[in-house]
Amino acid sequence: MNIIITSSIIIPFHGKCSVLEQTLNSLILQSQKDFEVLLIDNYSPENAKELALKYADRLNLFYFRIENQGRSIARNFGVKHAQSNRLIFVDSDMIVEPAFVEKHLMFHTNNESSIFIGSGYRNPKDVKSIFDKYVIHLEDYWKSITIESGEVNFKNFIFTACNMSILKKDFFEIAGFDENLNDSEDFDFGIRAMEKGIKIFYDRNVIAWHNDWPNIKELIYRHCQYTKAKKKLTEIHPEYLKLFPVLQAAKDNKLKSLLLQIAKKTICKMVISEFFLFKILPLKLKFYFYKLTIAAYSKT
Repeated sequence: MNIIITSSIIIPFHGKCSVLEQTLNSLILQSQKDFEVLLIDNYSPENAKELALKYADRLNLFYFRIENQGRSIARNFGVKHAQSNRLIFVDSDMIVEPAFVEKHLMFHTNNESSIFIGSGYRNPKDVKSIFDKYVIHLEDYWKSITIESGEVNFKNFIFTACNMSILKKDFFEIAGFDENLNDSEDFDFGIRAMEKGIKIFYDRNVIAWHNDWPNIKELIYRHCQYTKAKKKLTEIHPEYLKLFPVLQAAKDNKLKSLLLQIAKKTICKMVISEFFLFKILPLKLKFYFYKLTIAAYSKT
């Protein structure tokens, strides 16, 4: 494919090829065509190479397989092999809107040295189960407490690397993603960007839908991983606690811990197994018990 590359899309991958394929299909539909795709396979158990070969010419896609050492290393690896100075980061479980690349490039045409991020929620139209509705409920809450668009600062801080673009020179100025972090790496990247004086702009209407729908066990696991990641982040950067007191680990409450343990052995088991009594509860009560169960099992 003989085209002038105006942007490099970097996708770290360690998941399901069936989900990744939908991401690649959405990139084929882009209104802006002059980009390359760098697929960084974090030693996935599935045969991503075969899938990459299928899309190589259709997307100007380059496939790399590296040891599974986390998203930070994968993204940094992708940047080193990118042909363009304009970098766009997308996760491997995203379905991007047709104007996705065009909107990112348009932003950098008017804002040379800034980071641009879009949304990374799930599409309510794709809901298939009650628990999917709960996931959307959680995301609606996050939307209600974050800005819809505008410049990001320490008071309204929001940052994600699942839908992000930046110039290569600024990426190197920030020193890339911290390879000591497997989670919270994008949170850390955003903080270090602002400390370097690089502005961040967010627009919820630049859409990339997350296409993974976790069940309750998977969401509990993720919450446990987030808790560990937050702890590691504050151990590496204790100064972040002054900027974001919410990162401070909650003080141990013996009564609350006891109640959660009791709930874990009773109500929560019914929630996870979807016991028939749980199925007949009103939606609002189901949501409350989902929240209780996730809290009980995520307690570390």
